Order: sequence, then C-alpha cells, then structure tokens
Amino acid sequence: MKWLDGYRMRLLLVGVVAAMVVCGGSAKADFTFGTPKNLWNALKGGGLEPCISDDGLELYFSSSRKTGYGGYDIWVTRRATIEDEWSEPNNLGDLINTTEQDLHPTISADGLELYFNSIV
Repeated sequence: MKWLDGYRMRLLLVGVVAAMVVCGGSAKADFTFGTPKNLWNALKGGGLEPCISDDGLELYFSSSRKTGYGGYDIWVTRRATIEDEWSEPNNLGDLINTTEQDLHPTISADGLELYFNSIV
C-alpha cells in the first residue's frame, strides 16, 4: 500500500498524463463547412425548430400558420437536389398534426420515422 502515498501517486499521475500527451496525437479537422444558406424563404418566415433530413432534401419545421390544424403544426418543404430551391411548405395533414401544438420535429437518419411532441 506504499504506492498510495502522496509522492508516488503524484508520480503515477504525471506518468499517465505524459503518456496521454505523447501517445495521444492530435485531432484533425479534415472537413470544411459549406456556404451558409438562409432558410428564411424555405420556412416562409414562419417556421420554428427546423430539422433537415440526412440527405438534405427535406426540411421539417413547426409553424402556427392560419391554414393549419391547431396551434402549431408540422410542415415540410422539399427540393430535388441540394442545389435546388426549396418548394412551397406543405402541412403534413391530420394524420400527423392535431388540434394541439405539435412541435420539435426530428426525422430519423434513414428518413422513415418522424419524431415530435404534441403539447395538450
């Protein structure tokens, strides 16, 4: 149990930290960010909490537009390629939206599941 005294414990800690520094290497950021895109037109000025699909072709958001079913509804806007403009937003309809507030849309990575909150 002599290894647990203050001096040896500090020596062991310094050795572990030194090994991490020497052998750890450095992180490399081998990616670049693209040009920022203004989503105001895609959301038509009234969208909250946007969630873009993994392929970048669908944008889901919450909005309280007057043509909705309740307080806030889930809407989607699409585009054919990532270079194209977004389409006019479409309400996901009463199969998804309720008369309550439907918020926080999140699409799964495979694009097959949509998660959201309905606040009663």
